[in-house]
Parts: sequence; structure tokens; C-alpha cells
Amino acid sequence: MNHKQKIGYTILGASIMLIGMWIGNGTSPPVTAQSNGVFDKITCREIEVIDENGTGGISIRGGSIIVSGNNGFTNVAGGVVFLHSPEGRIVASMEPTEHGGRIDVFNKQGESQATMGINEYSGEFRIYGKNGKTTAYMGTIEDGGHVVVCNNQGKTRAAMGTIPHGGSFTTFGKGGKLGAVMSDSEYGGKIGVFNNQGKNRAVMSVNEYGNGAVSTWDKNGYRQ
Repeated sequence: MNHKQKIGYTILGASIMLIGMWIGNGTSPPVTAQSNGVFDKITCREIEVIDENGTGGISIRGGSIIVSGNNGFTNVAGGVVFLHSPEGRIVASMEPTEHGGRIDVFNKQGESQATMGINEYSGEFRIYGKNGKTTAYMGTIEDGGHVVVCNNQGKTRAAMGTIPHGGSFTTFGKGGKLGAVMSDSEYGGKIGVFNNQGKNRAVMSVNEYGNGAVSTWDKNGYRQ
């Protein structure tokens, strides 16, 4: 076999190999992702996971991000995890705040309807009405726990919580004035009733001697 024949056979073999590769690419199934090991660290600014239709899924973003909420736009420094609907809408988010972490759940209009997070004392949970106003709140305060119920304008109408001597329950009128208060005191129980201007007009309680006492005031504020 001379030198020209060797070169010819080499070119023929390479051509057959290329034809085989081309046919294989046209008939083989789609390539799927495979894991060949464990990555020690991945550094990026955003990760997006989508379904087979290219929609929905989860996105993870880092850096300073503007997040829309009931109280306007919040600049989140750190990282945010978004859960997307099949239409691409954000339906839930998880992000850091100045006190710790927070989870938001959004309606179809992209407005937060429920929030769970950390306040300056510990945990809190809020739910919102259609207009974005807080309708209920449960959280921790300096003395313990606190539950607040509001009308559709976000005005507090009832509150229950802990106080230094025990617990308390308070109602409020249309104008936001105190309506009635039932609470514990250092001597026992106490109930206060207020007029529509928020003025105390009747009190029933246990006094320092362990006796029951009732006090009332007239419309001008004079004790009767």
C-alpha cells in the first residue's frame, strides 16, 4: 500500500464517521440533563426553574430587589425566592427584612393578601382585605401575644392581648374610640365602659380590699 492509498483510506474512514454522527443526531431522543457529580459552589445572580411548557416554576434572585406590597414598594437587600403561577404571576415570595424573614402570599392582582414574618419582638401574621388594608393581625408584643381584628378600612375594632397583670380584651367604636375594656388588674378583674367620645362612664372591678366596686360618671364627667 503506497502513501496515496493510506491517505485515501484515512479520508474515507473520517467521512464514514461524520456521516454516522450526523445520522445519530437526527434519530436520537432529546438530550436530558444529567448529574455527573456534586458542585461545591455555584455563584450567580438568578436561578429560574420552569415546567415543561416554559412557564410557572420558581425563581431565586440575589442582590437589591424592589418588591411590591400593601404598603408600597420595599427595597429588599439580600435574596428573594419567588413562586410563580402557570401564567407567570408571582403567587408567593420569601425574603429578608430588617428584623428577620418574611413570607408573602399574593392574589391575582399581585397584591399581598397574607404575610408571616418577624417583628421587633418575635413572630407575626397578617391578613389583608381586597383593598390592601389589614383585617387581622396576630403577633408578639413586649408583654406576650396580641390579636387585632380590623374593619375593611383597616381600623381596629377589637383587640386581645397580654398585659403585665394578665390579659385584656378591648372593643372600639366606629370613630376608633374605646367602647369597652375587660382586663386583669393587680387585685382581680376589671371592666370599663366608655361613651361614643371614648370617655370612661362606668367601671366594675375588685378593689384593693378584695371587695367588688362599681363606679359611674354622668355625661359631664362628674362621678355619681
